[in-house]
This record gives sequence, structure tokens and C-alpha cells, in this order.
Amino acid sequence: MSDIGAITVPAAQAAGNAGGLRQLLELNLGRRVTAEFLVGLDETAVKTGTLYAVENDYFVLNDDYGNYVAADLYSLKF
Repeated sequence: MSDIGAITVPAAQAAGNAGGLRQLLELNLGRRVTAEFLVGLDETAVKTGTLYAVENDYFVLNDDYGNYVAADLYSLKF
């Protein structure tokens, strides 16, 4: 079983997108993450890898096979 580390949560800030999902992801660049996505109306897909990059509408994971996977922030499921 793998060890689960602490999650870094951004401090709330007044301006713009600060304190939002993008900042949360940016603070965790280089960490191994697992993301679950809603595909269609009722299907989900799970992707695991190292968080490589974060942009306004998507983020990029580097998976275990060396592939880069671009993932839409809006389909991210919580």
C-alpha cells in the first residue's frame, strides 16, 4: 500500500483566480496524482501520473508509460 502525503491547499486571496482550482493544481506540480473524469453522462475515466503542467482550461499528466495526457479541468470529478 502506498503512503498518502499531505495535500497543499492554497491560501485564500482576494484577486482574480487566486485560491482557485488552478492555483491548487499549480502548487502540486511534480507530485503524483490520480484524477477521475466524467465522460459522457454516466461514465468515468481514471488517469494517474505526475502533474506536469497547468493552464487555464486543462492540465497535463505524465503517466507511468511516459505519455503526456492533457485533461480538461471542466470534466474533473470530485
